[in-house]
Amino acid sequence: MRTVIALALGLPLALLTGLQALSSVLTYAAPDLAVTIFPLNGLAREHVAFARFRESAGEGVGKELSAAARAARDDARAAIAADPLVPKAHVVMALASEPGEARARILDLASRFNRRDLALQGLVIEQGLDAGDFPRTIETLDQILRVHPEYRERFFPILLDALAQPEGMPAFAEMLDGSATWQERFLSYAVRRKAARPALAQLRGDIDFMDDEFDAILISGLASQGEVALARELYSRFAASESEAVDEGTQLSWASDYPPFEWDLSDRRYVRAQPSLDGERLEIFVQSGHGGLVARRIVDARRAPFTILTSYAGSRPVREDSVRLELTCLGQSAKAGESTIEPGRNRMSINALPPDCSQLVIDIRARALRGEPALRFELEPIRFVAPGIG
Repeated sequence: MRTVIALALGLPLALLTGLQALSSVLTYAAPDLAVTIFPLNGLAREHVAFARFRESAGEGVGKELSAAARAARDDARAAIAADPLVPKAHVVMALASEPGEARARILDLASRFNRRDLALQGLVIEQGLDAGDFPRTIETLDQILRVHPEYRERFFPILLDALAQPEGMPAFAEMLDGSATWQERFLSYAVRRKAARPALAQLRGDIDFMDDEFDAILISGLASQGEVALARELYSRFAASESEAVDEGTQLSWASDYPPFEWDLSDRRYVRAQPSLDGERLEIFVQSGHGGLVARRIVDARRAPFTILTSYAGSRPVREDSVRLELTCLGQSAKAGESTIEPGRNRMSINALPPDCSQLVIDIRARALRGEPALRFELEPIRFVAPGIG
């Protein structure tokens, strides 16, 4: 009798276990069939609900997404009833709810037990941005990028938007401590975006990124977009290796690590400039039939009058206008001074500067006409001195 009872109980249990196993196998390949075979398969119900939502949503946004989520809400509710931990079912339920506290509660609950699902975390990010909750947004992005580094290019623009908001700065300052695996790549991405540079400059004052290339790109980028004073401040604080004030007897080295406050040197095929091995001279090459800007930098202007000394050494004589030195006040088009540079020592006297001239742009230009030999010459460091000195 006991054997019969055992068989009577065992067969249904065995059948149920088999159906559950078969349903589990079909969860991803055929979730509808998996639900039919075993209705308590919450993961399969979640796939059914999310597939129905995606099919209805298409490329929709806003209200269209909410309508698609409401169409799949019953399936999502059934999935959660079978398995409360299915994340995408919570995404559907959140989108089916009205924006506000109800949606926030669902997302908060769901994100507590799942920090890996991209759809769920993406909705948490959107909720945080809408609410102006930048610390939570950045924390969620950090969690995603630690688990899914392959998606960094997709989420970096969102991080960039958060970085550009003043409210997001404290959270970034706390997050960028060197422990985030995505930090180096993100900073390399952000420093090349105009909108992010002012915020990065502010962060740079609090955080040592220990990256000379980052500083060089940030300083150059800020200067190129008109933030010259901010760029100069960063250069003076973190990069300058010499006094940049153009005072009595100042000699400018040929350092070129941090343009425009050090030299921005041409590196084109037909026009090149580079410091000599000892750094004492600037070596310049201009192919026949070519020319243009060879080197440029910005210096603090000084009170006029003053004199600029240059010294040229080349393999052959040059035409009178082959090499030129030009001065321009930053932000002004008119020349503040210009002269040719000829073999030997050269002097250019500046008796007065235009009003509101606080920064001087120094340009060195060279040209070899077609049919002329290539220009190969060296310049000694440029010096600023008082009139009558040197």
